[in-house]
Amino acid sequence: TSPTEKTLALVEQHIKPLLNQGADTLVLGCTHFPFLEESIRKVAGPNINLINPAEAVAKRIEQVLNKHNLLAPQNATTTHKFESTGEYSTIPIAIDTFRQE
Repeated sequence: TSPTEKTLALVEQHIKPLLNQGADTLVLGCTHFPFLEESIRKVAGPNINLINPAEAVAKRIEQVLNKHNLLAPQNATTTHKFESTGEYSTIPIAIDTFRQE
């Protein structure tokens, strides 16, 4: 799904000041920022460099969990618990996004 106008406006509010100061690279440094990547690209334009450290962070977490024998077995039954400090109404949207991944 395409970003909503509300999402684009919020991203623009936070990104434009950085771009106006000459930023050419943005680091997606929070766990939920990758979900905004499409919106950030639309606001920032095609010349912005986006660095998404999510895969590297996930690999490192796997290494640490493995080192301490904390990885769940591949065939383990999983449950998911979603919490938010934001509006409760946004949780289903986030869950749908996870399911699409």
